[in-house]
This record gives sequence, C-alpha cells and structure tokens, in this order.
Amino acid sequence: MKKIIFIVLLFFITYEFIDAQEKGSFIDIRDNRLYKTVKIGTQTWMAENLAYKISDGCWAYNNDTNYTYTTYGLLYNWYESIKICPNGWHLPSDAEWRILTDYLGGQDIAGEKMKAMVSWDQKANETNSSGFSGIAAGRYNPPVTGELADFYSKYTGFKGIGIEGGWWSSTDDKEYEDAYFYSLYFMLGSVNSILSPVRDNKNSGNSVRCIKNK
Repeated sequence: MKKIIFIVLLFFITYEFIDAQEKGSFIDIRDNRLYKTVKIGTQTWMAENLAYKISDGCWAYNNDTNYTYTTYGLLYNWYESIKICPNGWHLPSDAEWRILTDYLGGQDIAGEKMKAMVSWDQKANETNSSGFSGIAAGRYNPPVTGELADFYSKYTGFKGIGIEGGWWSSTDDKEYEDAYFYSLYFMLGSVNSILSPVRDNKNSGNSVRCIKNK
C-alpha cells in the first residue's frame, strides 16, 4: 500500500513540476509588441507566435491582418524566419527543438504538453502543462508553377487553421534544399498529440517561435 501511495505522489510531483514553469514576458522594441515567454527545462521560449510585420516573405492567414494576425501571429518563409527574431533571441535549431521534445518525454507525448487549450477544432488530450501554448495557426503553401500547376493548385494557399501548427527550425537539409519545421497536429483517429520534425519547402509559410540566447 505504501508503495502505491509513493508512486501516486511521485506522479503528481512530476506532473506539477512540468506545470510549474517560469513564465515571463518581453517587449519587441521594433514594434513595441509584448510577448509572453516560458522557461521549459533549460530553455526560454516565446509562448506566442511571432507577429513582426515585414514587407515580404510573411503572411497573415487568409490575408486577414486583423483577427488572425492578432490571434495567430504571422506565417514566414524560411529565408525570413532565420533572421526575423528580435535581438537576444534566435530561431531554434533542430537540435534545440529535440532538447525540448526530449525534456517533455519524446515526440509521441510532447505535443499534448505543448498544445494550447484553445484554437484546435478537435480536442485530444492536450494539457499545455509545459506552457508552450502551441496553437493551430495553419500554414501557407506557395503556388506551384509549370506543367504541374493545375494538379497542385488545390493544395496551395492557406491551409490547416484549427487543425495544425508548424514552427520553423533554422536547420536546413542541403541534400533536398528544404528546411526542417516542427509540426504539431491532431492525428485523426488517435488521442495522441505528436510533435513531428518534417522537411518543408523553404518558400512555405510557417509560424515562428524564437528561443532566447544563452
């Protein structure tokens, strides 16, 4: 009986430890926008999607510069994402994403601890116990040119709001001329929220979460 009580207490202590992250905020002096932050393990992350406007290489979902911009942030292509973070912050590398994923228990369960309690059309077992507050901001697929343009036309444009959220990594795959982004999504038919590394076209639009310089 004592062993069972100890195991139960250990579970709640561990769960509470994940919940008890150090939260803060900072102001991006470029546009005076306030961002929430959260320390997860040894890393300090933005707890909101970046929403710094630039003239090219970024999009508001469905070009809605009011609601979706203020709620979901902006979608950036990879070329802009690697230089868009404010001073003192940077776009996380693949290795830094993996540190976060491992700290939260691996990619098969990390997502449930990272998903915000709002914005997702279908509810899984999300807890947001990490404080990452990952939202389903969708993505932008650029137009395809050439003889395959008609075939791919239905896949281009703004897709996935309410269904998926994806954040760029600074790590590119030179063999395929792609870059890695981390996709958080609800797997249909499963109660698991999985954080998956995926290669994507560098011209695609994905969300950006910056990580604080050490």
